[in-house]
Amino acid sequence: NRGWNFEAYVRFPTAIAANQAGFIGVGTAFNSTLSSIAQYAWFKLNASMALTGEAKDGTTTTTGKDLAFTVVANTFYLFRMAAKFGMGRNSGFVEFWVEDDFLGKITIADATATMLLQPIFGVQKSTGTGVPAVDIDWYHLEWDRI
Repeated sequence: NRGWNFEAYVRFPTAIAANQAGFIGVGTAFNSTLSSIAQYAWFKLNASMALTGEAKDGTTTTTGKDLAFTVVANTFYLFRMAAKFGMGRNSGFVEFWVEDDFLGKITIADATATMLLQPIFGVQKSTGTGVPAVDIDWYHLEWDRI
């Protein structure tokens, strides 16, 4: 009831193309139309391989927050997120980290422990002949219990 922590060691074997996207994070019941997922927090990659952060808490949606980090294709990175609720000044945010570098945070003030988030990874492609992929070495998701 106080938050969650997510870590994943992941790479994108080839660069994400103009008609593709990749995402790594947590979300509620999956929908192939990503904006239709009720609640989520994830890292997202588009064609420039520039990393963005996105979050939706059921009330507020933030998309395309520039995290000022460019992913290199075929390189593993440790992607980390941490969210805290009901804990004072650091509550109501999800923090985004790559390796040990803090990249920013997004407000998720209406997030609760009842959101039932699960790990979510994927790539999307709207057109073209490219074959996007994501390699997941390992991941870990934990919820604070007290």
